[in-house]
Amino acid sequence: MRDAGDDPHWHTGSIDSLLFDQLYAAIDKGPDVAVMDFLQAGGDPNLRKREYGWTLLHAAAFKGRRAVLEALVAAG
Repeated sequence: MRDAGDDPHWHTGSIDSLLFDQLYAAIDKGPDVAVMDFLQAGGDPNLRKREYGWTLLHAAAFKGRRAVLEALVAAG
């Protein structure tokens, strides 16, 4: 099992988990602007959900959100 020592994007705090959940909801049902605002504010495009290891990129790909995918790839 991976942990925070293995990956700097492996967030363990409850705030990061809540943030991921909110961004996942935005990816799932829109609006894209929520994710774009997060990225423009310097948010980590590699934010990872500890419980299952997904990144925002995984979520966007799973939901077929091309604009979000492109923005996440461009952000790093």
